Amino acid sequence: MIIAITGNIGSGKSTAAQFFEKKGYQIINADIVGHELYKRREIKKRVVARFGEGILTRGSVDRSKLKKIVFSDSQELKALNAIMHPEILKETTRAIASKNVAIEGALLIEAGFKGYDKLLLITIGHKEQLKRVLKRGKYKREEVENIIRAQMPQEQKMRHADIVIDNSGTKQEFLKNLSKVLP
Repeated sequence: MIIAITGNIGSGKSTAAQFFEKKGYQIINADIVGHELYKRREIKKRVVARFGEGILTRGSVDRSKLKKIVFSDSQELKALNAIMHPEILKETTRAIASKNVAIEGALLIEAGFKGYDKLLLITIGHKEQLKRVLKRGKYKREEVENIIRAQMPQEQKMRHADIVIDNSGTKQEFLKNLSKVLP
């Protein structure tokens, strides 16, 4: 079974992926696939042509510089997604090497990914989402709010999901709910 795991930032996608990995599923993280694609000459060339050489650090695409641009302007995010999403989808599909696969990605719906048997959406309340993302220490509150605004609202994602699990509670509750997804 191919399970697509999606949800907005801080929802618990990585925890869900770890859960499925422990159950013997091959894990494909679409974000990591995307990060690797930036190293490909033709992709890097297209991204730099669109966003300028200011996004480079020591000759490589600096994702933190790119994030500042795309998460503050929805048109810039659309431009990046138009470059990256088709390539990420191709690579993700190519990476499937098992009959039980969990594909983790925040933008699977937005990218138009359809190569799954079940789409699992993980939702979370806004307060808890902010708390969890800020706890990581990777972003400032304003950056998190910009990312949340740039992502498709959870309510809209629910229309596409086969399974919806709320992760606003404890980790134990979340894992118990995930176990119900297994065939």
